[in-house]
Amino acid sequence: SFEVVQNALSSICVKSTKASNWVDQEMIHREIDRTIGFTSINELVQTKLQRLLLDIAEQHLQKRLREERSADLAVKRARFRLQQNLATFVRERGNLKEAEETFRLIHAELVAALGEEDPLTPKCVFELAVTLE
Repeated sequence: SFEVVQNALSSICVKSTKASNWVDQEMIHREIDRTIGFTSINELVQTKLQRLLLDIAEQHLQKRLREERSADLAVKRARFRLQQNLATFVRERGNLKEAEETFRLIHAELVAALGEEDPLTPKCVFELAVTLE
């Protein structure tokens, strides 16, 4: 699931990587240690992979939006869950304004499509409240 991949990305550690040749591995690790450092390279790799995850998820969302035009309720609910996951991810990356706007948009769409009583609607309100804290 999206959350599992997101959690896996946050635990990436370049220092634990292995090369097929031990000498190459040692040389690469020494050079990283001498220049950028493992903390910085971990952050760089994580940021790039998170951006890739976000891009892929957004492409998937656009595909779902196209499919939804003639789809059933289950597809709509799956799309709303994906949108909420993306907005949460954006919030966790520090972009509170974009996350707030997205949660507000999702909430309006949820109410219009599924109603206030659908379980996804209060979850969206909760995530918006967390974003606004």
